Amino acid sequence: NTRFTAQQSGIYLVGGTHIFATNAAGYRTTNISINGTRAIKFDTGPANGADTTGRSGTNVISLTAGQYVEFFAFQNSGGAVNILGGGVYPYTQSFMVFLKPPS
Repeated sequence: NTRFTAQQSGIYLVGGTHIFATNAAGYRTTNISINGTRAIKFDTGPANGADTTGRSGTNVISLTAGQYVEFFAFQNSGGAVNILGGGVYPYTQSFMVFLKPPS
C-alpha cells in the first residue's frame, strides 16, 4: 500500500525505502506527495551499475485529518527498472508513519 490517510491532525514522521534493480543508467529518486500534488524529495542519486540501488528517507510533515501522503519512486534510465521486494529485500517500498502525540 502506498497511501496513508491521516485520521487526525498532527505532526507526522513519514519514511520509506525503495530498492531498484541493477542498472547503470540515470538517477533514482524516492519521493512522497501530499494529496497527490506537492512532492517532497527524500533521496536522489546516480544508479549503481554494479549492484542494486537503494533510496530512502524520512521527513516530518504537518497533516490535517483526511489528508493523505503517497510514497513513490522515479528513475530516468530510459527503460524499465524493477523495484525489488521480498526475499532478501523484505522492506522495499516500506512506508512508515508516526503521529506526534497531542500536547
